[in-house]
Amino acid sequence: MWGGSGGYEVTVDLDDDVGGESRATETVEIDTPNDQRLAVVVGGAGMDDPVAFRVGENFSDFVPTTSTDTTP
Repeated sequence: MWGGSGGYEVTVDLDDDVGGESRATETVEIDTPNDQRLAVVVGGAGMDDPVAFRVGENFSDFVPTTSTDTTP
């Protein structure tokens, strides 16, 4: 999916509003394109934004922990 390492602008459009938002855009950094995946987190507990993007290598990188910091 990734053409190489670097910054990628990602956008998601939702059919319905979540927390007053129906669209999110962010630039994500990809360091290891063969390993990293992108997740869209919608309505996650403890998040500042109702729609956010997370980059990780494993599904566990996207699962919230007991901490409010969800940055992998």
